[in-house]
Amino acid sequence: MYEELLKKIPNEIIINHIIPYTYQKQPLRLLHDIRSYTREFKFVEDVYYTEYNPSVLLCDLIRFCNNGRVAPIYGVEYTYELFLRRNYTLSMKSKTDIVEYVFQNIHNKLTYKTENKIKFIWGLLTTQERLDFIDEYILF
Repeated sequence: MYEELLKKIPNEIIINHIIPYTYQKQPLRLLHDIRSYTREFKFVEDVYYTEYNPSVLLCDLIRFCNNGRVAPIYGVEYTYELFLRRNYTLSMKSKTDIVEYVFQNIHNKLTYKTENKIKFIWGLLTTQERLDFIDEYILF
């Protein structure tokens, strides 16, 4: 499928614009974040999947991001709203849309596509927040 799309792009665009972009050095902060995501997620996954299960990890991540609240029935904290706005799709949505997104895509059927929800939330965390989560929920 992708090969067909690439055939439609003129060679000049590929040679002068796409290929040079692929050889650009990525910012160190981004590379550090990628390593952090992978390394820390593997650690969290090992602990939670051995001692608990993915649903417990998802609930703990939600609790961590929503000031200790798991259920949005009691409200979506402002910090949780700001956290979710890190996602490009949600960045310009209204608070009502974000609350609806939380209900429909995260809290609805917590055991459905749990892995995707966990990785979505984990990916929005900063490197420091990931370490804080590990300190708060695993080490202590």
